[in-house]
Amino acid sequence: MNVAYINAVCGTGSTGSICEDLATGLIGKGHHCTIYYGNGDSKNPIAKRMISNWAVKYHAMFSRISGWQGYASVLATYKLINQIKKKKFDIVHLHNLHGNFINVPMLLHYLKTNEIPTVITLHDCWFYTGKCTHYTECGCYKWMDSCGNCPQLKKDIPSYFFDKTEQMLNEKKKLYDSFDRLGIIAVSEWIKREAEKSILKNNNIVTIYNWVDLKKFYPRNNKKDKIFTILGVSARWTNDMPKLRDFVKMAKMLPENIRMLLIGEMDSNVVLPTNILNIPYVEDQNEMAEYYSKADVYVHLSREDSFGKVIIEAMACGTPVVVYDSTACPELVEDGSGYVVDVGNVAEVYDRVLQIKEIGSENFRKACVSKAKKYEKNLLIEQTYEFYEAMIKLDR
Repeated sequence: MNVAYINAVCGTGSTGSICEDLATGLIGKGHHCTIYYGNGDSKNPIAKRMISNWAVKYHAMFSRISGWQGYASVLATYKLINQIKKKKFDIVHLHNLHGNFINVPMLLHYLKTNEIPTVITLHDCWFYTGKCTHYTECGCYKWMDSCGNCPQLKKDIPSYFFDKTEQMLNEKKKLYDSFDRLGIIAVSEWIKREAEKSILKNNNIVTIYNWVDLKKFYPRNNKKDKIFTILGVSARWTNDMPKLRDFVKMAKMLPENIRMLLIGEMDSNVVLPTNILNIPYVEDQNEMAEYYSKADVYVHLSREDSFGKVIIEAMACGTPVVVYDSTACPELVEDGSGYVVDVGNVAEVYDRVLQIKEIGSENFRKACVSKAKKYEKNLLIEQTYEFYEAMIKLDR
């Protein structure tokens, strides 16, 4: 099998790590893989960067001014198509394409007209909306029929002047229609249900969860601190994030024998209460597992998640979780591993934290570790390979 992975990044972040995991696994089975990406640097010998930094900036500027997102980078996409022709890939697996590095209609048209088996992973909602990666917070469901008058036009991949969301959604629909060799991987049951109501509904959609490396994320033997610790994780924290405001609100409720630790880059203008400690973003997975293991509870106050990998990482380390009842988060929390609370109900989050403290977080460990096994890396990667084989076998 010869597989091409196309993604905004390689080896960094969730999607970049997933591409590398898939490629590494296939190569280990004697297959061939190439990862094409648009941003950053990678030392992986099978990775090929498609575009220069200045070209990415030009693409971003074009998108913001014209409103057409994913419509620049013609030369880079032409070169990529030539690579696909030359290497004769059995599968082309598309991940995050909204990184200002590729002409999406040009690529999809080529794959469709040449009947190349293609897989799209829905890491967010962008592939079936006009331009939005998420929409539940703003309550916009126009994508089910037709976009336009976008309430998030200047947010979430912004356009400063023109609203082209209706045209872009219609263009995606035309490209997906009669694309018989197109398969869709949803990373949660929630996003699968959403996709089944969208322009992707006539395509083959399966759920294959994102995974966790249980050889790295497992309960460490380090002793927990005497003071009860609440952990929260985000790549970045800013004042305009509802989840940070909710954490600050909860911090004001905490007694002196409970503290909060937030991991992730904190904007310089954020002022935190004294009982919130911030640690910059942790890239090393083993170090991250130490933090999960040392915490008494992991609290996840994100309102929009297509999966929620950090929730499973915490559970794999034996730490109970508290999450909002929104998007994919509640389906990850099963009996004995934590609690699901109403969105924005910080008082209820606090009550559940106190309940875990009273019961003892160590009494959740066995259930948490057991539930996390459902997301074991090799198991879910194998399911992805089986999906590739099914796509290749489809009649042309």
